[in-house]
Amino acid sequence: MLAMALPDALALSPHCTHIKGHGGLKTTVSALYAALPDYRYVMKTDVKRYYESIDHTILLKQLDEDITDPFIWHLLVQFVKRSVERGGTFKSITCGISRGCPLSPVIAAYYLTSLDKQMEGDPRYFYRRYMDDVIELAKTRWHLRKAVRTVNQHFHQLKVEQAPDKTFIGKISRGWDFLGYHFDGKQLTVAAKTVEKHVLHYRQLYEQLRKKKAT
Repeated sequence: MLAMALPDALALSPHCTHIKGHGGLKTTVSALYAALPDYRYVMKTDVKRYYESIDHTILLKQLDEDITDPFIWHLLVQFVKRSVERGGTFKSITCGISRGCPLSPVIAAYYLTSLDKQMEGDPRYFYRRYMDDVIELAKTRWHLRKAVRTVNQHFHQLKVEQAPDKTFIGKISRGWDFLGYHFDGKQLTVAAKTVEKHVLHYRQLYEQLRKKKAT
């Protein structure tokens, strides 16, 4: 129930597109592809171990400013300050949110809202965020440097880090992957890594079926 009600209560940015009603993956990719002719430079990145990196103190301070109902607040505190059990041993989690909870995608959208709001109000950029995948298009090098600096500042304030192997900064024409697709300013194609993952998945399914028939 919280997962359904909170997106409206927290006024999540429409540019955070993994939330239901904000467009989804295909709409994000289509909008990005359509915007490419108007820009020359791109920064794309994502957060390293995003769910595990969300700082409890920062998150609860954010929520405290936006949640006025004490009952809802108490439920959210329980969600953040959780304990896990393994082999009869209980451990309190002091950083990060649960991967298996339906509320987690909403909280993941909310944690970076300050970046969304700053970038969505600037007409010089094309900006979208899908969970922790961030994309920014800029027309000039100076605008690109400013966008990079803005992202770095927000990440530093929120105590999260960029994933170096998933970060690209430069000319659109050099080509780069985002959300499973490859962009180069000319055509939209499926990323090579996406194809590799699908091939591996089908190989695994084939091996499982072959072993089942053999038995």
